Amino acid sequence: MSYSNRELVESFLSYKLSQRNYPTALLRPDDAGGRTEADKANSAATNGLLANSSNGGGQPGADIEAVKAALRDSSEEFELLFTQAFSDLSTQLDITPDTAYHSFKSVMDEVFKDGVNWGRVVGLFAFGGVLCVECVEKDT
Repeated sequence: MSYSNRELVESFLSYKLSQRNYPTALLRPDDAGGRTEADKANSAATNGLLANSSNGGGQPGADIEAVKAALRDSSEEFELLFTQAFSDLSTQLDITPDTAYHSFKSVMDEVFKDGVNWGRVVGLFAFGGVLCVECVEKDT
């Protein structure tokens, strides 16, 4: 069984929302359209295959769970190191329904302008998690 970037993002954002006792259904309401069953079946192909989760004799799915746990732990450490920067994004960025995507994309472009590394990926996840919670709190 393979996993995709989408699965990692959804798992991470669900974790961030659950930390504040927000329902994870806020990520993708059932009545909002979104992906079809075919989209779900092909998500690894359309969103970038990361790895095969069979680990050569171990538990199927153990690898993805280890990746999810490492991502959660790393982002928590990142947020602790940069608490001030994440303290109140709403005052630093004008987040509205019309600007949320643009704000995230601008930060993403800036973070990766000099290349990609794991620290930057973790930083982007941390920022995205904080932004997601801020949007829910503002009912954006």
